[in-house]
Amino acid sequence: MTAQAISDAVAELRREVALPVEPNRRGPVLINRIFDELDLQHLEVTELTRGRVFEQLAAWGLVINLTGDPSEPLDGFLFTASDTGYVFISHNKRNILPRRRFSVAHEIGHFRLHRQVMDRWREDRVIDVAVDDPVEKEANRFAAELLMPREVCEARAAEMRQSSRACPRGVLAYRLAA
Repeated sequence: MTAQAISDAVAELRREVALPVEPNRRGPVLINRIFDELDLQHLEVTELTRGRVFEQLAAWGLVINLTGDPSEPLDGFLFTASDTGYVFISHNKRNILPRRRFSVAHEIGHFRLHRQVMDRWREDRVIDVAVDDPVEKEANRFAAELLMPREVCEARAAEMRQSSRACPRGVLAYRLAA
């Protein structure tokens, strides 16, 4: 998938959920609005593992065959059933809020970009691919563009240059993540 196709998908999602890019707005992207509009369920789980995902799905009446190591730690996980998605995010000491928000946006990216692939699998579909897989890179790009739109990044950089006469990348990245 091209970078432009991913940008277009983010723009389409923002239009769909009435979440325009506002360069002068402060604060995080309102991810809950996306969950509400897309019929996505979201759950943060302390020390998320593959086994905990399957336990929670079973508690919701979604019984599926466990694949992989149940003790495998996960940052995020997406399960789809029909038109509904279930996003699981790990809550632990190393997974600070900006990282969790990125993981959430990453899973939303899978839900929006890769449903066609997922829909070819059996009803109990699970996205489970290696980090260097192009599908993961696409979801990462989707997340970055959703959480840090170009217009917002440029506006914050211009503010830093005006107030400090400099715009160190690390400082800008920190401010954007916060």
